[in-house]
Amino acid sequence: MAVHTAFGFVLIALSLISAIGYFSKVHKIKLAQAIPITVTIGIFLINGLLVLSIKEEALSNKVESNLANLLFFAGSIFSILFGLILFYAQKFNSLSRKEKELSTLLHETLEATEDGILATSKKGKILIYNQRFLTMWNVSEAQCKELNLYQLIDYLADKLNNPQSFKENIYADFANHHNHHESIASLKVDGFYQVSARHQLSNDQIVGYVLTFTDITQSKKLEQEIIHHKSHDALTGLANKMALIHGIQILVRHALVREKLVSVFLLDIGRFARINDTYGQTVGDLLLKNIALRITQEVPDAELIGRLVSDVFVVVFIVNNTNELETKANQLIALFTKPFYCQNTKLILTCSLGASLAPYDSKNPEELLRLADIALLQSKKIGANHYMRYKPQYGEYVKHLLQIENELHTALKNEEFVLYYQPIIELSTFKIIGVEALLRWYNPRLGLLLPDQFLEVANEVGLISDIGDWVLNRACSQIRSWENQGLEPIKLNVNVSSAQFKNCRIVGNVMSVLNKTQIHPHQLQIELLEQTLIDKSNEVVYCLSALQKKGVDVALDDFGTGYSNVNYLKNFPVDCIKIARPFIADIEKNFENKNLIISMIQMAESHHITTVAEGIETKEQLDFLREQHCQFGQGYYFSKPMTAEECFKFLSMKIYRPPT
Repeated sequence: MAVHTAFGFVLIALSLISAIGYFSKVHKIKLAQAIPITVTIGIFLINGLLVLSIKEEALSNKVESNLANLLFFAGSIFSILFGLILFYAQKFNSLSRKEKELSTLLHETLEATEDGILATSKKGKILIYNQRFLTMWNVSEAQCKELNLYQLIDYLADKLNNPQSFKENIYADFANHHNHHESIASLKVDGFYQVSARHQLSNDQIVGYVLTFTDITQSKKLEQEIIHHKSHDALTGLANKMALIHGIQILVRHALVREKLVSVFLLDIGRFARINDTYGQTVGDLLLKNIALRITQEVPDAELIGRLVSDVFVVVFIVNNTNELETKANQLIALFTKPFYCQNTKLILTCSLGASLAPYDSKNPEELLRLADIALLQSKKIGANHYMRYKPQYGEYVKHLLQIENELHTALKNEEFVLYYQPIIELSTFKIIGVEALLRWYNPRLGLLLPDQFLEVANEVGLISDIGDWVLNRACSQIRSWENQGLEPIKLNVNVSSAQFKNCRIVGNVMSVLNKTQIHPHQLQIELLEQTLIDKSNEVVYCLSALQKKGVDVALDDFGTGYSNVNYLKNFPVDCIKIARPFIADIEKNFENKNLIISMIQMAESHHITTVAEGIETKEQLDFLREQHCQFGQGYYFSKPMTAEECFKFLSMKIYRPPT
């Protein structure tokens, strides 16, 4: 019997090995997973052999015994229990291993993210957090272990400028089962985090909370910077026209409730144009900044200070009665009794003041500014350092406008308009690549007028399109004339107004002029202001796209002074941006403007758009722009605007030779 039993055990062993292989192959499982059931079968078979062996021995000895039955029953139970133990032990080890792998993966994922993450139980026990969360909030691991969620939220809120809204927003999200929103946390130490609070759900039941914190400091600062530049004058940092209108509207509303008056003063600097012409625009810009600084520092009772245009400032006061107007006016005039110093130049200035009063003259901010401007014109007629308040009988301003209007109607017919040209230089090679056509008006009564002195009137009376068409035709004809005289083809930049885009007539006009003068479309680049895009975006985009398809380039003028942002470069057909002169004038001392210029150049480069710097006056400005790879530039450093004859001589050089 021993031999038979031994042989049986060998067969069972071989069967077990075969069974393991069979189960793993048929059921496509790992060998280890087939072991429990195989072992169960093996134990059962071994037990069966033992039982048979005992029965055979009992029969051979002719002895009755219940041991075989008892052993069979016990062995069967044991084989099943042992198999189950192996199965669940194996499953437990597998789950434990997977859980460890998932835990490691979760940890690595949390640590890899740029966001700070905190997860808690429903009762507020802190379960999970990453290192980024600890770093962002300067929280220790010990605090996360000691504090619960609500204590930690209070601790975080103490670091913020808006602690109450921070807590309210989070708790509101906790209370709202289905919806959540993201809020902004403003840190006391200069920073912004975007906060998101969400539920952790299981079977639609809340089991915990997850808080996510995203550092948006850089984007928020950029947004604030853009908003600031949108509402503030780029040169002086004062409120611009848009901000002035909004501010005056609020002041008038509040003053009426308090039974007060709002006085709006327009302050014009005497002989500023002469200072600009004599000392250059750099000194002129520095002077404007110094004036803005003096007004801000020495008129603390002013409710609002801004720069309207060029050398015209706006100062707004809240007053009790009309008698206070003269006191405020004298306060402003007194600012100019002391000299200003700009680049070692002593400048003694005068000013003229015009004022309007709300609610007596108007409650409308734009009307108050307009009426103050009428009063300012009256003040300037009297002489320097005078103040005038608006009066309804001041009809001279209207008369002046009518005169300008009437004279504009005959200016085209009498050929009183003339074009000046300012060269555009390739900064890397100093090659003269083009010119910008600049409009002037030889008014028989007033002399040579710049566009600022008449284009607004031309726009109001509907003559701006005709003047724009004349500029385009005359400039292209001049380019043709120069080429006929032997000059190589150059780029021509022509400014266009929003009125020229009406019914897309500009496309036909441009192509007609180009065909007539035989100028290649690629030689022409039209310049338009951002406001033109805003006012008639769809119509303008259609026209610009049509012109681009025909080969004409499009430039965005005075980039950075208005609503400039990346969307214009993405959504509008723009080939070139012209960086506004105030940014260039200030780069030697203004670090912020330097960074903005660098950003503009990089932004344009990333969109394959060329850059032109306007108003270059010094070698330092030129060197900086060349270092930043600004492609083109124009300004007094190279040349003032010239007549056609003077410009022909300049263009004949082909290469600009900087002064040594």
